[in-house]
Amino acid sequence: MVYTPGLSFYGTTTTQISRLKSLNTTLVDLQRQLTTQKAYDNISGFGAQAYSVQKLRTDKAQMDGFLTNISTVTTRIEVMSTSLQQASDAGRMMTDAVSNFYKYGATDVETVSLVARQQLDLMRDVANIEIDGRYLFSGSATDAEPFSNYGQLDLNMQNLVSDWQAGTITTAQLISAVEGMSDIDLGMNPALSSTGKVTTQIDKSLNLDYTSVASTNGMKDLMRAMALAANLSPIDPSMAPPGPTQADMDELIQYVVDSTTAATQKTDQGNGQLGVYLATIESVEDQHLTDSAVYDKLLIEKENVDTTEVVAKIQSLQTQISSSYEVTSLLSQLSLVNFIR
Repeated sequence: MVYTPGLSFYGTTTTQISRLKSLNTTLVDLQRQLTTQKAYDNISGFGAQAYSVQKLRTDKAQMDGFLTNISTVTTRIEVMSTSLQQASDAGRMMTDAVSNFYKYGATDVETVSLVARQQLDLMRDVANIEIDGRYLFSGSATDAEPFSNYGQLDLNMQNLVSDWQAGTITTAQLISAVEGMSDIDLGMNPALSSTGKVTTQIDKSLNLDYTSVASTNGMKDLMRAMALAANLSPIDPSMAPPGPTQADMDELIQYVVDSTTAATQKTDQGNGQLGVYLATIESVEDQHLTDSAVYDKLLIEKENVDTTEVVAKIQSLQTQISSSYEVTSLLSQLSLVNFIR
């Protein structure tokens, strides 16, 4: 009688090899987890929790986008605020200079004119401040230099002052003409007349409008007064009449002081509004940072693995694999003769 063993060497070996492959696959995945510290390498691995994880990631990405916007706009507003402060300082310096120098007599008009020219040059740089090629005081026309035609302003003011000094126009007419100068006459870029608002989204339902245009925030008015003072020169008594008298000069100087003071207050108000924007941004940013930290914590809990636990699993699995290799090796050496012995 022929003895047929109940043990299938081929089947057992095949099963053992399949088990080894499974163990090796698990080992590779555990090693990936150890390297990436992530439980799965794609969203489908989370099974029923996939939607929850995906929503957390989406919300976190949106929050990070808001924080990026906040960082960008904070830098811009801080630079704008500093620039408006410089404009206000220039206006106050102009007012102080006119008040201090002119009180000593008409001959100090030259000093007043010099100070006004210095402050006007400063205002040109302040109004045209830019970041990364983006002009901050041009509204939505970010590629348009706000104070684009210094020469036009200077020439227009020179012509008016010359007519006044020649007696062609009266002091009242000169002031009226200066007040009536258009934005283009004052050297402003024509693009500012149709520029739009500048906004950025810092929350789901909050688009922050931080528009501040050189033609409306007091800068233009400062330039008007400074350009007038910069083009003044001492009166020539021999020209009066029909030229201006000392009383006319006094009236004009007072106009410069009053208009510079009013323009300075306007830039201060504009800067104060920027301060309100910054306070709003800071409040929103604090909340976003708190929410972002919560999202990070939740994602870590759902996506990350305990590396200590993974290391323990790898060590245990390596022991199993080693044992399985030994069993497979023994099975591969078995024969019928060895079996019946």
